[in-house]
Amino acid sequence: MQLALLFVTMFHPLTVIALLAIAAIAAHAKAILGWILTALASGALFGTTIAYPGYGSKLASGGTTGASYTNIAQLKKFNFSGLKAEFDDITNLDSPSIFKEWMKTIVDGDTVQFDGVMNPADATTQALLTNIATAGASALFFWKITLTNGSTLIFTGYVQDFKFGAEYNKAITFSGAIKIVGNVTATW
Repeated sequence: MQLALLFVTMFHPLTVIALLAIAAIAAHAKAILGWILTALASGALFGTTIAYPGYGSKLASGGTTGASYTNIAQLKKFNFSGLKAEFDDITNLDSPSIFKEWMKTIVDGDTVQFDGVMNPADATTQALLTNIATAGASALFFWKITLTNGSTLIFTGYVQDFKFGAEYNKAITFSGAIKIVGNVTATW
């Protein structure tokens, strides 16, 4: 009886199909494993987006020469607004199509806005206030942004804005902006 049951079980169609599937998988296991490893390595299963965290990025002052840079201490964030161009509409009756024609006229630096945790004894924070109160070319400093992947942006600019605030249940914070003057040199 048990031998008959074993015989029926061994040759049952579902058992045969399952055994054939296992044999096929075993025969192609190396190829299947290779495909899975290739897919994992290429990012095909998890996406291909490359991103870097913001922590570790720095905004640094290079003074009037840019010979060496000192990081602004305790920044929480900064936003680089870059450069912006102005355009003049030069569309006229002789324009070749229905699309407007534009001519780039001038490029202007925007700002770098920053926020941080205030340490009144810190020299880099004090220098921001000193810079905004200094007149003329002696206040035109070199600035460098360094991102966590090592990319740098170097430019000149004036401290345009500096302020701080205090609340009874919060840390004293400061914020401000640097007006970009001239071109920005980027090393990616």
